[in-house]
Amino acid sequence: MKAYPLGQSFESRPRRQRTSLIVLHESVTYTREAAVSVLLCRGLGVHYTVDRDGSVQQHAPLSRYCYHAGAGRNVTSVGVEIINRYYGDHAVAGEDVIDAVWAHKGRYILPTEAQIAAVWDLVHELGGELGIGDYPSGTGDTFRWGRDPRVTRAFRGVTAHHRWAHADGLVPEHYCWLRARGLEHAEAWAETLAAASSGQRVTTTEASS
Repeated sequence: MKAYPLGQSFESRPRRQRTSLIVLHESVTYTREAAVSVLLCRGLGVHYTVDRDGSVQQHAPLSRYCYHAGAGRNVTSVGVEIINRYYGDHAVAGEDVIDAVWAHKGRYILPTEAQIAAVWDLVHELGGELGIGDYPSGTGDTFRWGRDPRVTRAFRGVTAHHRWAHADGLVPEHYCWLRARGLEHAEAWAETLAAASSGQRVTTTEASS
């Protein structure tokens, strides 16, 4: 596993169960520092943050668990926080926004390309080390945008936090799902943008597994 620079540590507990889940979050902040501050104030934490420029920081060892996922998933999961303000109405110059039926309030700020590529690199590395490679919301060639009862019941795989709580992580999840199916960055990113802004709650892909 690649060694990432250490950021400010969050409270964590020794992990006594095997890690089986990677949970993708979005911070609803513009900076990493603000995200860390919010999490600390709430008594929460994640293992990694991925900033807008694609830089990754580690905040807790994988041998310990953080409070980030809820629904009984903390003890078996790794938390990845993607620094993104999310809400399209809060966008500033240089940020790309799409209309999205699945997004809270209907408009969504996209991650940067450097950031989304770094998320995949991290998820791919983590998945290889921990033996996590499945995406419970991807069924065949279809992807569901929104709550998913299959993930509510599942405690294994790579998944957006939105699957059971809040509204975050779907675009990064879709992109990583396509990369795991063999697409290179440019094609996966273009297909994710098209699917996310399609106005559909279930989209299909022609990517090969």
